[in-house]
Amino acid sequence: MKKIYLYLTALVAAFCLAACSEDDTPQLSGVESGELRLDAGSIDGNNTKYTFTWTNTRFYLDGDHQKQVSLVGYEKNGVDYHLMGVETGRDWSEAVDFGSVVSGNHLTLDYEGIANVMQSNFGMVRSADEEKTSNIDFQLQAKYCSPDSCTVSSEILTVPFVLTVTPPFEGEKAKLFISIATDWSPSVYVYAWSSDKADTDLFGGWGGYKLEGSTTAGPDGNQYYEIPLNDNFYGTTANLIIHDEVNDGSNRVEGQPPLAITFADETEDVYLRVTGDAIDGYTVVRVEKPLPKLYVKSDLGYAAYAMYAWGSNGDVDLGWPGLLPTGTESINGENWIVFEPTKPYTQDKTNWIINNNGAGDQIDLMQGFEFTRNTFVRISADGSYTVAGGPIASDGYVVYIDDQTGWDEITCYQWGDVNDFGGGWPGKAVDGTVTIGGITYKYFNYGADVKGLNQNLIFNNGGNGVQIGDFNFTFERDIYLTVTADKATEK
Repeated sequence: MKKIYLYLTALVAAFCLAACSEDDTPQLSGVESGELRLDAGSIDGNNTKYTFTWTNTRFYLDGDHQKQVSLVGYEKNGVDYHLMGVETGRDWSEAVDFGSVVSGNHLTLDYEGIANVMQSNFGMVRSADEEKTSNIDFQLQAKYCSPDSCTVSSEILTVPFVLTVTPPFEGEKAKLFISIATDWSPSVYVYAWSSDKADTDLFGGWGGYKLEGSTTAGPDGNQYYEIPLNDNFYGTTANLIIHDEVNDGSNRVEGQPPLAITFADETEDVYLRVTGDAIDGYTVVRVEKPLPKLYVKSDLGYAAYAMYAWGSNGDVDLGWPGLLPTGTESINGENWIVFEPTKPYTQDKTNWIINNNGAGDQIDLMQGFEFTRNTFVRISADGSYTVAGGPIASDGYVVYIDDQTGWDEITCYQWGDVNDFGGGWPGKAVDGTVTIGGITYKYFNYGADVKGLNQNLIFNNGGNGVQIGDFNFTFERDIYLTVTADKATEK
């Protein structure tokens, strides 16, 4: 019976000069030879491509190197090449498969792929301020038929690997808010840990951050504590444990899906609400921001109304004639028709048509419109219309505030592109109040001159010695703020 030998020769030198060996075992030479080569000349940068190369496998009959047998003729499915690796100093039984290819002569891995293997299998941890260095022992294994005896392996090649510091997060950072509605003691904490950070205790140790200080209204109207997040929270998945005492911690929620959060992927602030009792147990839910509503004040005189929207991907919500009103709302003596979306609008640019519920009359409204906030549309009998962020008519823009300061008086001073805009210190007095969706807002109505200005707003108690920090805003739309005795935040 004829024996079949597998032979793997080394690729040496940058000019691809091949050297054949009489050894039946595949050979990998050092990094400098190019046999196991790292592209780009760097091994410590993010997204560096690591390319491991070797020569094609050749088959011979009875050890006669002059009688080569084609790969396809020998085995229909080819040869499986696996690049096995283990952190230097560990037993080879711990080796893992970094990647594989069939009947090829190279394998490319990216930096993050190797980093993930080293973190998940060998305990390397990424730090926010210090690089971590380790060596990896690589071995190429070629399997050319079913029995394990048909596997041959190369020599070990050791390659240094540098786990870089956590790259700085450059996006807009989502915030974390927590509300407690339980029978717990007043001392409630949130602890956070990560399995792929050097600082696994993201707040610095048990029991974490204590919920204290002022609160702010959340999307559901309940009061929430804002949890200050350090840079360790971005670029990782934070696992949260919410509990009521540092030393005891018997009352807690952990391991529930809403408590594992990758903040770098969040486009909206995260609101968590803990409810329950010792008998029925405790539950944490994520409270989502309600979908925006469309308010219409119409003089068209239609007997029935429908609102249709379309974008580059077709119907935005429902097919023609579109959404029907969910009701009406009286705001400052005016009757507004209310349309509520059935799902989030994922198309950036939308086009709107109001119609008489498909009975033949229609008016084109906003074109290329980004529907991300409550929107108020006033339509005249001739079909002309105006679009605003609130019900108060203005030549410029309106600042609506949910005043939770407890002050007897509140004024708004502006400085920035134009100092003393709206008046010198202590600033502009409230123009009035309006109730929208059950929330009573105070509002400041600024004229056309405010358009486009980048301003710093300082809310104060009418110049009587109390003020909060600046809130920076560019006046390109109406805005809704929650104002407490500590700060102003956009709703």
